[in-house]
Amino acid sequence: MANKKHILLVDDDVNLLTTLGDLLESEGYCVATAESGEVGLEALQTAIPDLIILDMNMPGMGGLGFLRALSDRKMAPRPPVYVFTARANFEEFFEGLDVVGFMAKPCEPDALLAEVARVLASAKPPPDTEPAAAPCVLIAEDDAGDIRRIARAFERAGYTVEKVENGPDALAKAISCKPDVLLAKKVLTGMNGDKLATMLRQMEGTAAIPVVVYEETAATQTAPAPPPPAVARVVQGAKSDDLLTAVAAVLSG
Repeated sequence: MANKKHILLVDDDVNLLTTLGDLLESEGYCVATAESGEVGLEALQTAIPDLIILDMNMPGMGGLGFLRALSDRKMAPRPPVYVFTARANFEEFFEGLDVVGFMAKPCEPDALLAEVARVLASAKPPPDTEPAAAPCVLIAEDDAGDIRRIARAFERAGYTVEKVENGPDALAKAISCKPDVLLAKKVLTGMNGDKLATMLRQMEGTAAIPVVVYEETAATQTAPAPPPPAVARVVQGAKSDDLLTAVAAVLSG
């Protein structure tokens, strides 16, 4: 399983640093913060993060100065930079910078988490190392349209995808291919996701496979029942971004 990913947040808004830091840490990431570009560069002298989330409009050198200084440094590997900015209509401007993406403030937390997961999943390894195999996710979903939609989202995010359409096939496939994570719908033909997770946990060869179970629709106001111990994470609803976020958090943990 993947190690915890480290993220450096560079922003002069202290409240935003706290909010984003708490959000990312709740998803299993290790987070460091810097209140200016200058402090962010100092932080890079002691540790190289897997991702930098950078504000552009800051006092001092600002985001542009930080990017220029980062380009001047001989860093191997150079961490990817994702821009988080209050300027929403700057797409053409950001296309000319060495960044992996940008998002305008304010944004939905789930949208930002999905982008973080996407960037980290697609990050290139250092050139002097063997490329790591893409994480394999086994998707168990009995609706043909939903399984195509979910599979496409994970493939675009850089995952290797295996698909099955019922619980017994999911059990057999998990035993044979040993995926990095199993993503299963809770109410699934032949064997529900919770039961599938419990059976995998009881077998020596599959006990370490984390299982993410998702409800077909988002929860109502009634609090959902707690998941069984064998389930690593429960997602309310089947939105692709939510599922990507949950799987990335499980793998990074």
